[in-house]
Amino acid sequence: MSRRLVPAIAALALATSGLAAAISPADAARPAEAASPAAATAAAPTPSTKLVKSPYGMRASGYGTRVRGGQIPAGSGTTAYDSTGCTTSIGREAGNTQAGVNLQGLGTVGAVDTSLRTEKVNGQIASVSEHKVAGINLDLGAGTGLSITAINTIARAYHDKTGFHATSDTTIGNIVLTVGGIATPIPIPAPDTPIVIPGLVSIEVGRSEIKEGPNGAQAREKGVQIEIPGAGAKLKIAASFASIEDGVTFGPLHGNASTTRIAVLGDLITSGPTLKIIMPCAGTGGEVKSKELAGVNLANQLVIGAATSTQMGKQSKTRAIGFEQAQVAKVDLGNGALVINAITGRVNVSRVKGKKAVANANGTTVGSIIANGQEQAIPDPGQAIEIPGLAKIAFNVQEKIPGGLHVIAIQITLLDGTAAVINIGEAKLAIRKG
Repeated sequence: MSRRLVPAIAALALATSGLAAAISPADAARPAEAASPAAATAAAPTPSTKLVKSPYGMRASGYGTRVRGGQIPAGSGTTAYDSTGCTTSIGREAGNTQAGVNLQGLGTVGAVDTSLRTEKVNGQIASVSEHKVAGINLDLGAGTGLSITAINTIARAYHDKTGFHATSDTTIGNIVLTVGGIATPIPIPAPDTPIVIPGLVSIEVGRSEIKEGPNGAQAREKGVQIEIPGAGAKLKIAASFASIEDGVTFGPLHGNASTTRIAVLGDLITSGPTLKIIMPCAGTGGEVKSKELAGVNLANQLVIGAATSTQMGKQSKTRAIGFEQAQVAKVDLGNGALVINAITGRVNVSRVKGKKAVANANGTTVGSIIANGQEQAIPDPGQAIEIPGLAKIAFNVQEKIPGGLHVIAIQITLLDGTAAVINIGEAKLAIRKG
């Protein structure tokens, strides 16, 4: 990753001295802020671990850190990620921990803890996502460092006698900028008011997204977002998501579709998933929903044409059906060395009460594969062809999952020593019991 960071130490020293003058001793010594009412509510009595069915579909998910940026839109993926998936059960728990993270030369992150649950507390049925990050230390170059301690987020979506509601909150310990060995505490910014040190770093704390309606609610909390212009990098730290919805009369739907997903060196560096669309627990009410993208150029190494992700799901008390689909008009890898046209990945699932789910990949197709100007025969589902020295290409790769199917229309494994895997037209859907 490029480290073209700002070398202007003199200007930075002036900026930090100005910050120091503006900070009172009380600000400099300020401890972590007290938890808000939202956090206090979510930290209420520990619910029973016994699973109890509810009339609502709930989902909690999140991660400790994610890095994006550099010359190619790549990143470190997500650390300590977990999800409860869609569930109608109260008492569901999930979690993930990671001792520490190396941010690809940008710095380090301390211990990360992800805690997810569904609960019934004080008459509220809720989905809860909590994240705790011990701290982050960044090397901004030119003898400059940034540290942030005790980053905690919580998102809670719940239903009570008045309807659907959601809350979220972020608390952190302190922020310290170090220049030339001199440490300067920085006041914790209010939500939606990022601190910007021109040319060096931008820090935003506590971005909340709350949605409440007659049929559901969701909360999304992003603890800290950092942009480092010199490295072209963006860091997201302690991201929590929780949702609850009605309409799950048969069973929760689990699904998503994405047009591209790239993994390099065993998922240590990733890009995507691109144009990802996630199925609501109750489905879409029979409505076909989609996201579209005109195209994207990843540093002239991978050019993706017009793309669309589409989904539909509906259910009654006795039956549920749905599909997930991802389409890409054209993929050009290596300036024409490999061109694949008209790619569609699709999963269809149906389930009738008392019976197992039925799933298929009907509609998964590819128009043509052209390598070095020569059209190639499209392999049979699950089979692959190899372009010597360039790539191995598999078509219609299928994986059975509980209650459904996971399909990748085209999976490209590069043979250039990078161990890169590119999934194009990826779709997954399952219909399960609550």
